[in-house]
Amino acid sequence: MAHTTGTYGSDAVARAVARYTDAKVGELQSLYLSRAGATYHDALAALATLRKGEVLSPWMQVGNMFLATLFDGWDETQLGALDREPQQAVTAFQTTLQLYAIHQRSKGEGAHAPWRGTDDTEGKGNRFGAACYELAEFNKRTRTTDTDDAVTRRMAVVDSVSDFPGMVRGIRSLITMMRGADRTIVLDYGSLASDLYLMQFPGSKPRVMQRWAGDYYHAKRSDEVARNRAKTKKNQV
Repeated sequence: MAHTTGTYGSDAVARAVARYTDAKVGELQSLYLSRAGATYHDALAALATLRKGEVLSPWMQVGNMFLATLFDGWDETQLGALDREPQQAVTAFQTTLQLYAIHQRSKGEGAHAPWRGTDDTEGKGNRFGAACYELAEFNKRTRTTDTDDAVTRRMAVVDSVSDFPGMVRGIRSLITMMRGADRTIVLDYGSLASDLYLMQFPGSKPRVMQRWAGDYYHAKRSDEVARNRAKTKKNQV
């Protein structure tokens, strides 16, 4: 399926980007969490390179087992040809890897896991809006404030800018804040890659922002319901 330069991104390509990114981030995370041997040191070097935020040329990555095989398995029929412009899928994939590298830095557990749905299953990753709510709650606990403005303001900035690099800067600031939380906020980086692909198309971006808002406020309502239940149960004892 070829890329287009139209106003709307392809949902089929977005899903393919999500699957490819999930597999590659999962591979890198497994190497990093091995904590021993050549594969671990290879993952450390790859994460350090990714955090620099540079365009990844395959010729610059010879010798790094992960980065040298970054596009092995890239399905050009679904994701677009690697040798032709535009390359929205490539941009979304590489940008997501760079954001993951920022989030994972020095963490003892994985910062990535697939989203499992809206239930409370342990071990699932958050989509980006829900992860931002978790970050806002962390800010409230640690800064003794009853406002989530620091997070929602940054989300509003991402919504307001029209250029993709500006959107990425806003997302990076939020992920940098997530990295500083006292416990790992687990994010579904495949889902984020899909969002970043769609956000490069002006007609598709509002749909992404609406989903972020929906996930944010769904997580907030679920948290409030759980707290009220816990409070009622405590009062009944």
